[in-house]
Amino acid sequence: MTTVAAVPELSLRDLSVKAGKTTLLHPTDLTVAPGEWLSIIGPNGAGKSTLLRAIVGATKSSGTITLDGASLGEMKRTERARHVAWVPQNPTIPTGFLVLDYVLLGRTPHRHLLAAERPHDLSVVHRVLQELDLTGFARRDIASLSGGERQRVIIARALAQEAPILLLDEPTTALDLGHQQEVLLLLDQLRTQGRTIVSTMHDLTLAGQFADRLVMLSHGQIAAMGSPSQVLTEQNVSDHYNAHVQITHVNGAVLVMSRIRPEPAPKSNS
Repeated sequence: MTTVAAVPELSLRDLSVKAGKTTLLHPTDLTVAPGEWLSIIGPNGAGKSTLLRAIVGATKSSGTITLDGASLGEMKRTERARHVAWVPQNPTIPTGFLVLDYVLLGRTPHRHLLAAERPHDLSVVHRVLQELDLTGFARRDIASLSGGERQRVIIARALAQEAPILLLDEPTTALDLGHQQEVLLLLDQLRTQGRTIVSTMHDLTLAGQFADRLVMLSHGQIAAMGSPSQVLTEQNVSDHYNAHVQITHVNGAVLVMSRIRPEPAPKSNS
């Protein structure tokens, strides 16, 4: 398993994002503790991806983002990348890249500009490829991979950064059930070893199973925040997703199931 530096506290204060006159993310205050898994949920257009993009500096924002009090925005790009790794939902992948070379890009923040990879860099990359069941793909062109395979390669590059904070926008997109579990269990193991995980997730049951805490966004604002059992309620899902669900608790996990058919009306005694 890869090693990381000391994990800082991530703090957002009055973080907001606008596109012209449209507010995509209203002023938001949020603190993520070291080693916590925070999952951001909400309907399409709620501002989930916008929030992650603002944290990593991929979109212009107002407010402050700090790591143990140090401004993330004032850090140089390479320094920021040593602290925060980002898995975007739709990354741009250069053409003609082999899987091994692409994952090696995750080591860039740890090397001098134009410096060749060191034995340690290769060791980290091969370890990550093994953890994500990608060793057999190392010499494959990324363009030849399926969507799920490509998604695992993108996650591998982020893990190769050995950053203490991982931001993942829909990390299980395009993954089959087995690889969904594989990726989420690996992230959970990284969390238990101290890394901080901040992810957006559409699957509410998976979010509730793995995250320590949930933030539900709606119309660019925090609508609910707390433990999975506090946030994943039938009322919250109905109010903000416009969906009818049944919430079930099994062995401490929160299961969210669609309720397509209306509940039968009670029988009359007359």
